[in-house]
Amino acid sequence: MPWWCLGCGERRKGDICKCGTREAEQIPPLDGMVEMDSRTDSAEILRVLCGSRAYGLEHEKSDYDYHGVFVVPTDRILTPWDKVDEVGWVEGEDKDSTSWEIGHFLKLAITSNPTILETFKAPVVKHNPWGDAILKLFPAVISRERIFQSYMGYALKQRKKFLERKDDRPMKFAVSLIRVQLHAIELLDTGNYKTDLSKHYEGDIIVTKLHQIRCGEWAFGEIIDWSMALENRMKEAHIDSQVQEEPDLERVEHTLMSIRKAHFN
Repeated sequence: MPWWCLGCGERRKGDICKCGTREAEQIPPLDGMVEMDSRTDSAEILRVLCGSRAYGLEHEKSDYDYHGVFVVPTDRILTPWDKVDEVGWVEGEDKDSTSWEIGHFLKLAITSNPTILETFKAPVVKHNPWGDAILKLFPAVISRERIFQSYMGYALKQRKKFLERKDDRPMKFAVSLIRVQLHAIELLDTGNYKTDLSKHYEGDIIVTKLHQIRCGEWAFGEIIDWSMALENRMKEAHIDSQVQEEPDLERVEHTLMSIRKAHFN
């Protein structure tokens, strides 16, 4: 049975790829693993569970939030007559889903966009080997300065929404503020992080505090004090971080080109 090599992106027959890569593997049928969009022929190669249920902060009425990555056939991208949607969004009664076309997804990933990096680390719901190849790129897409700038910017936006009592739900933004700061510190310290805050080294304490905040048991000043302390820790982690200075663009491009070749009809 023909298969696609994840190393060189070429279609092969036989047991071993000519390029000698150890990552060569057969790409099985998509049915039952990921979904095809019959309107666009786009293939979803990865879907993960995000939001409060990934953070370990859910309650019985929490929605199910999903992130996904899909691939538009390469011939559609190359034609000048077809407009390719880079982002897909579906809102349901208790389920929301946001997905990104692989090229757009990786462009955002190398900026260390917090929402995109979360997709690499959240619990996997559906995937195929191309989705697995994307997940393996996490160490390649992150970089020290971009992590700090992106997460700091995200945190400041959440703090502003909290102080402005946006949508009359200030505590929602307070929880988001603290969460993203905790994730940033761990990421800068270790080059990795766990989306589930209950698995943090202070997990039980952190989850308890965030539940208290969401229930309105903390004063605004107390929340800001905690956030400012975390911001200082972010700055220290940024200075001491051993995370690479720049993304490994060659590795990212290699994987993207392999996927594009495999999805050329």
